[in-house]
Amino acid sequence: MDKLKTLGYNDWFQTQIDADKAVVHELARVVAVHKKSYVITKGSGDIFAELSGNLLYSSNDVTDLPTTGDWVYVDCYD
Repeated sequence: MDKLKTLGYNDWFQTQIDADKAVVHELARVVAVHKKSYVITKGSGDIFAELSGNLLYSSNDVTDLPTTGDWVYVDCYD
């Protein structure tokens, strides 16, 4: 959690998270958006990411999608 604090994570964000999602997913912050791909960080380096199909296809507008500075739940794979 200390690495997330360096990214701006604080007690207010802690009260906003979904506890069920936090158990099965990690938290990361969106660093950059490049059309349909993202650069995120968990505080120890940048990771290239993409949206899950569920979020991508259930959003009605681009404003429903994450943008730079947003906190997101992530699943990281090698």
